[in-house]
Amino acid sequence: MHKSVSIKEDKINELLLNLEFNNIKAYYFTDHVRAKEKIISLISNKDLIGFGGSETIKEIGLLDEIINGSYNVLNRFDPMNSKEEKWEIQRRALLSDVFITGSNAITLNGKLINIDHSGNRVAGILFGPKKVFIVVGINKIVDSTEEGIMRAQYYAAPLNAKRAENDYHPPCLENGKCLDCSSQERICNCLVILKRQYKKDRITVFIIGEELGF
Repeated sequence: MHKSVSIKEDKINELLLNLEFNNIKAYYFTDHVRAKEKIISLISNKDLIGFGGSETIKEIGLLDEIINGSYNVLNRFDPMNSKEEKWEIQRRALLSDVFITGSNAITLNGKLINIDHSGNRVAGILFGPKKVFIVVGINKIVDSTEEGIMRAQYYAAPLNAKRAENDYHPPCLENGKCLDCSSQERICNCLVILKRQYKKDRITVFIIGEELGF
């Protein structure tokens, strides 16, 4: 069950306008069902679809619908993939027609803030795929860049480490807190703040009025 969250309409409108000013197309949906319908309507079965890591697209059923549909998918999530195969799929996704992922935080003035392990997700957001769809719950909205960085590193990253504990064992896995470590197992190696998209409407952000992902 997805938890609906209220936020003042003027804040949503402010965010949508600021994203548009930053050359990022933006939509707001009160629930994930409408958001998913819109995203699906924008995808062709001729498109090569790649993914960045995102709990949100899993939670709303978007990932399953695309993977199980008649789409041309680079499925990095297939458990049968070896590490080498997954790595190659992630590289190929950088040349996809549509790259679908989430974001750790989004500021009211329209900046996207993300932390990555290897950088494949932020790389796809920045350059390569023809179109990028970023799906976020309303819980990702923050007031400032500083708050967004704090959210990404000190809230989302430890939870992401827990999710990936079969593959990585950074210190934050033990105590649930980011220590800004130098471990080889560190998952928050890349911090990227996207202030503005160079190519208008290459990136589309779908904001959903529910708590989704982390």
